[in-house]
Amino acid sequence: MLDTINLGSPGNPVLTTVQDIAFSQHFFLLLDRKQGLLKYDNSSNFLQKIGKNGEGPEEYIMPYAIHLDDKENIILVAEWEKRIVISYDFEGNFISSSQRLPGHPISFYKENDTVLVVQETLNGTKEKSRQVLISSIEPKTL
Repeated sequence: MLDTINLGSPGNPVLTTVQDIAFSQHFFLLLDRKQGLLKYDNSSNFLQKIGKNGEGPEEYIMPYAIHLDDKENIILVAEWEKRIVISYDFEGNFISSSQRLPGHPISFYKENDTVLVVQETLNGTKEKSRQVLISSIEPKTL
């Protein structure tokens, strides 16, 4: 069965380009290129913006992907421009930032209890295309 969620309700932020989405039992997160990381309840009511644009350790310039860890109650944001992962709790409080990654983070993958950050290498040319890098991270101790 397919369902739709009306995110254009009064009071909800205006979306521009949805980059990623993640679902939890009680809420979902939408990553919008201009608005940032937005939290909604399952009835599509806007709850809060998590993090903000900027260059500080808890801020993002170009958020690219998100991951929800329901077991640890942690939200991970892949920050493409700064090449880091930023973590927040489910209430939107900043927890930590990772060290700079070897590549630009583009996705997350979880296998058992291991969270992997999928990255693309920094430079590619006609002769040598970009490569994919994988790093494991511990969400609680970025």
